[in-house]
Amino acid sequence: MSYTVVDDQATLQKGITRFHSILKSELTNAGRHMIGFPSGNVDQNAYTSDQVDFWFSTWTVSREGLPNYACNAFGHRDRLRPTISNTIVFQLNIPPDGLNRQLSGVLVKGRGDVLHIGHRGRLGGGAEGVGKAAFKRWYMDGDWKTVTDGSEEAEILLLGRLDQPASILRGLEGFMRTASEFKEFAATLREERANRTKTSPALAGSIRPSNGDAGKGKLKFNEEFTGEFHINARQPYTVNRTHGNVVLALREWAKKAGAKETGNQDNADLVAKMPKGLYLFEVKTRADSQSVFTGIGQLFGYSLKWKPAKKILVLPDDSVHRFREQLGELGIEVMGYDYTDASIEFHPVAGPT
Repeated sequence: MSYTVVDDQATLQKGITRFHSILKSELTNAGRHMIGFPSGNVDQNAYTSDQVDFWFSTWTVSREGLPNYACNAFGHRDRLRPTISNTIVFQLNIPPDGLNRQLSGVLVKGRGDVLHIGHRGRLGGGAEGVGKAAFKRWYMDGDWKTVTDGSEEAEILLLGRLDQPASILRGLEGFMRTASEFKEFAATLREERANRTKTSPALAGSIRPSNGDAGKGKLKFNEEFTGEFHINARQPYTVNRTHGNVVLALREWAKKAGAKETGNQDNADLVAKMPKGLYLFEVKTRADSQSVFTGIGQLFGYSLKWKPAKKILVLPDDSVHRFREQLGELGIEVMGYDYTDASIEFHPVAGPT
C-alpha cells in the first residue's frame, strides 16, 4: 500500500512543526480571540488572511493518561469576532507520538516519503447525523485514500502536502466549506425529524392544511418566465433563468410517465397525478446547502396543502448522491437531471412511476 499513517515520534514532531510553520507564515496573526467549545472557551491567537475562508488557532491540550498534543482548530473567517466566542467548525489534532485514533488528524507518508496532512473524517464529536460514513458519501470529491493505519486499514482524507504550502491552504479551505455545509445539513435533518410538519417562515400563513382531498380538484399549470433578462443597475448584468425550462421539461416527463393531470398552483413547482398517486416536485437549479434547505422546507410546507403527496426534490445530476440517503430518512425522494443546450434528461432515483 502506498500510504501509511506515521507513528514514529521524530517524524510526527517534524510534521506538526512544519504544519504550524506553514499556517503561521501564510496567515496573519489577528490577535487574541475567544475560541468556543461546548464546555467552555479558550483565549488564544487566531490566524487568518483575506486570501482564505478560514481562521486557525492552536494551543496545547493536556489529558490524563495521554501525551500532551496541539489542538488545531478552524472556523469561518467571515464570522471571526474579537468580542464573542468563535465557533469551531473542525479540529485537526495530530498525535505527537504513536497512533491515537481518537484524534481527528493524521500525518500520512506517501510515495517518495512525501508527508501529507490528513483527517480521519469524523466530525461533530459524535453528534447525530455527522458520522464518518455519512460525511464520506457527502464529500465524494475529496482525496480519500485507503492507508495502512498500524495493523489496520483506514480511509483517510488527504488535505495537502507539507512540501507544497499552497496545497495545504487549498485543502483546508475545501474541507472547511464542505464540513460546514455537511454539519448544517445534518442539523436541518435533525430539526425536520423532530417536527415533520413544520413549515418555513416564508410559507407560514400562505399554506392551509389540506382536508385530505386536495388531489380531487382540477390542476392548473402556468408557465413561468424563462431565458435571459437584463438588469439596468450601476453595473448592468444579465440573468439567465433556467428554472422554468426544467419545470416545463419535468412536466413533459411526468406526462410521458402517465400523469393524468399536472399543475403548479399554490406555489408548487409541479404537482402531478401519477398512476400510483399524487406527486409533489420541487426543482432546484443549484445544489448548495441553502437551496437544499429551502427545498426541504418548501416540500414539507406545500405537502400540507397537497396531501397525501409523495415529496420529490429535483436536483442537478452531479449532486444527487450527496443527498439521497439523508433525504430518504425524511421521506423525500431525490430525482436528478442533466441540463444541456440540446436537452434536459431526468434520472429518477427510486423514481416516480
